[in-house]
Amino acid sequence: MEELKQDITILRETKKKGNGVEILGPYLQFYSGVPKGKTAKRGVSILVKKRYKRYIMTWEAVNENMIKLHMNLFGEKLCILGIHAISSDENAVVKEEFWGKLNKVIVEIGNSQEILIAGDFNSRTEKKINDLVVGPFGEEVINDNGDKLIDICEQNSLKILNRYFKHKRIHRYTRHQDTQELRSIIDYIIARQNSGLKFQDVRVFREMTVGSDPKILFLYGKSNADEWRENIPDYAVELLQSPIYSTYSLRDKSTSFLYKKRLDGKLGEGTFESTEECYQHLVKYIHQAAKEALGEKILRSKTKPFYYWNEEIGQLVKEKRGKYLKYMNSKDPQARIELRRMQGKIRKMITEEKNKSWEKTCSTVESYLGGKRSTEAWRILKNLRKNENGGQHFNPIPIAK
Repeated sequence: MEELKQDITILRETKKKGNGVEILGPYLQFYSGVPKGKTAKRGVSILVKKRYKRYIMTWEAVNENMIKLHMNLFGEKLCILGIHAISSDENAVVKEEFWGKLNKVIVEIGNSQEILIAGDFNSRTEKKINDLVVGPFGEEVINDNGDKLIDICEQNSLKILNRYFKHKRIHRYTRHQDTQELRSIIDYIIARQNSGLKFQDVRVFREMTVGSDPKILFLYGKSNADEWRENIPDYAVELLQSPIYSTYSLRDKSTSFLYKKRLDGKLGEGTFESTEECYQHLVKYIHQAAKEALGEKILRSKTKPFYYWNEEIGQLVKEKRGKYLKYMNSKDPQARIELRRMQGKIRKMITEEKNKSWEKTCSTVESYLGGKRSTEAWRILKNLRKNENGGQHFNPIPIAK
């Protein structure tokens, strides 16, 4: 998955026992299986790249056939539902119980958020033209599980995305048996019919063999913001990565005068055919004038550690992550207490390191300054430290000339 650069992956037939969260290389794996002591037949899990951890809100292990993960992506609330359905040859009562549970879970999710359902449905849903659930691309066959899946999609206004993208046969069928020339589509990605998300493609990838079924379904999606970025005019592309300017220098009268003069000269240029083109012209030349007159502000590199950071704090942060995973797995009140204690310990140590750093800075300033200047400089720095730690507002007092 890492080689294929997959951000979110749904695995089925994991046969893991119990429920929980674990770290697998660059991924967090949320898994759902049977209780320990029982024979695992199915099992599902969702792998999410660690960098998306902050977007995860909640998750729920429904049973060995279903798992839910709630995220907040692109400003949209999204529920991902991983599925490993009952076989079409299974007992009728067992099948009814599974499909009834699936429908109940979808209804409970409601209409206030986007929904994405993916996995092995063991369903063959044929193909239809001008249909809101099943698209025109696919196979001709339908089975009992397929009928039940279509009914659920119709009740909840969902559509099977696989059927709306035309591909070669090798990129369409998710299960095949070459010796008997048998092929079928039983794995699907499903979303709302009126989804606010835009899906670019759904296809099968056959360069990896997973058990007896060499298949991986790829979903390419983008938000409305991404669509806007693709359609903007060429002259506005450079505005997407806006720099940060040294606006503090506007306090200087000469710099302020220079910025106004540059801006006046640039805004008087050009003719426009539309309001949008006029707006983009204004934004573009405001940026140019600011860059020439004010200069860009140099930001601290994101990879550079904070001034108070040390190896001991880093080790405690790693331990805190372990306690967080433990609490997420068990939801045990005692695990939550341990997590809170560790968070408090880290905050206390960071405060101590900040104080040490400020004391050192103040001592350095005092060694360079003397007399009245030293006393006032010390007072200013102490007020600044107090403000950083959540104290009263810092009111600077000018040093005597």
